[in-house]
Amino acid sequence: MRRPLRRRTAVLLATLLLAACTADTPAAPDAPLDVPAAPDPGTAVPDTPAAVVRVGLARDPATLDPRRLADDEGALVVQALFDGLVDVGPDGGIVDAAAADWTVEDDGRTYRFLLREDRFHDGTPVRAADHAAALLATLDPQRAPLFRQDLLTTIRGARLVDDDGTVRWGLPADVLAAGGVEVVGPRELVLRLTRPDPLLLYRLADPALSPLPPLATDDPQAFALRPVGNGPFRMAGPREPGAFIRLAAWEAHPRPARIDELVLQVYEDDVDGSARWDDLLAERLRITGVPAQRREEARRRFGTPLDGRRGPGLHTLPSAALYAYGMAVDVPPYDDVRLRRAISAAIDRDAVAELVATAGAVPATGIVPPHLGGDVPDCDHCRHDPDLARALIDDWRADRPGDAAEPPLTLTYPRGAGHVGIAERVADDLEATLGLDVRLQARDFATLVRAVETREAPLFRLGLRAVHGGAAAGVTMLDPALRPGAAENWTGWSEVEVGTLLDGWDPARPDATVRAVERRALDAAALVPILWTPADLVVHPAIGGFHLDPTGRWWPELVYLR
Repeated sequence: MRRPLRRRTAVLLATLLLAACTADTPAAPDAPLDVPAAPDPGTAVPDTPAAVVRVGLARDPATLDPRRLADDEGALVVQALFDGLVDVGPDGGIVDAAAADWTVEDDGRTYRFLLREDRFHDGTPVRAADHAAALLATLDPQRAPLFRQDLLTTIRGARLVDDDGTVRWGLPADVLAAGGVEVVGPRELVLRLTRPDPLLLYRLADPALSPLPPLATDDPQAFALRPVGNGPFRMAGPREPGAFIRLAAWEAHPRPARIDELVLQVYEDDVDGSARWDDLLAERLRITGVPAQRREEARRRFGTPLDGRRGPGLHTLPSAALYAYGMAVDVPPYDDVRLRRAISAAIDRDAVAELVATAGAVPATGIVPPHLGGDVPDCDHCRHDPDLARALIDDWRADRPGDAAEPPLTLTYPRGAGHVGIAERVADDLEATLGLDVRLQARDFATLVRAVETREAPLFRLGLRAVHGGAAAGVTMLDPALRPGAAENWTGWSEVEVGTLLDGWDPARPDATVRAVERRALDAAALVPILWTPADLVVHPAIGGFHLDPTGRWWPELVYLR
């Protein structure tokens, strides 16, 4: 059941660094679980033809292991195979998953979860200790940096302050010692927080927190090829890397899927999307992305979905992400807001969008895309305005010492397709409009992150993304990047009032907080919004029950064939 809070997040510079992880698993009580035996999936021929939905994927998921999730394709599969404690429903609110019920105590600082009777697909009982282990694994020191520690940011023991004031991530043992995670019984789990966190339930819906069976530790290679979960679908066979992934409905699930099988076909060599388009027209695919150049034809052929998010048709919404540049506001010359605003106003976002026209990119006039709710704040310097840019830079230069040489600016961006073209275009704009000396520097992701954190790269490519869906999408674009003192606030911009606003976020009125925080951030110009990129997805008229989240997620267990 859905439980309201008594009081009503990750920034990416490119893609996540991933590595294997294990965590200290809290000891589970010895009391037996009264869980019905898992049925044998069997191989009998059904009386009626199987209901099979085929989906086209532009790329093969990097992994199907929840501990190493790297992309949306992998998340789609993991969310079909696994149930965490709670989930985000199509209406944007929190719904029950493996937790049948929960209560909020101690003025929002304690959450008590009662789990349903549950088994993994291999028949192994799912215990509260399995969910606790998944939580603690995000703090395992063997896990790659930046991979989801933020999910536990408000759990006791997860964030520690040393005697010298240094803030660091705790270890699983620190969380257990602080009582942040407690396994009370086979089906009862308690989480204790340092402060009320209106985003906690949305964090707990993250697929990275999926419970894992013993196979995941005993034979990780076998688990990677054929993950064993507790969700509405099971693996119908080992994955075929670069080819397809077959999922079958899990009959023992409390809310069984409405189709018999989901086939995810990989089209890695289909750069222009033509193969997926042809297979869609031939009805070999029922759901697939389409290239931007097919957008109007797809709309004519398949129509427009209800309210843009439900049912068949062409779904075209800006992704819940922002392509931007960030500036370290505590490093000269970026500590002057006039220079930061001048840089923003000098960038011709329309020209940048043309460079990546095949992706359907559109100029970003703010941080949070309009489809996430509320009006994008008016921002003069977030539009190409050479006159404003020159006025701002002249004002900045007028206050500089007459004998001080103007420092060159180094723009650091990640290696990879697309980034270099955008960086070159931005550098041209800054040099032509502002007369700045701009130098370019490409770095691999790990090196770039270290350079940004140490302030060696004070002007850098920055990406913001909604890491949680539903009503929380907008606020989770902002929280990790703009909260004062947050580990991923790489610009260093800080306003105490922003932290207060974020703490008071209310899922019943999500837009108010989001736009208020965004307005302050845009005024400070610590980050420069550049592009939003729409994601085009076609759903065939034969499909019913389709719902699209603002983040691009959809629920395979809800779809059916008409």
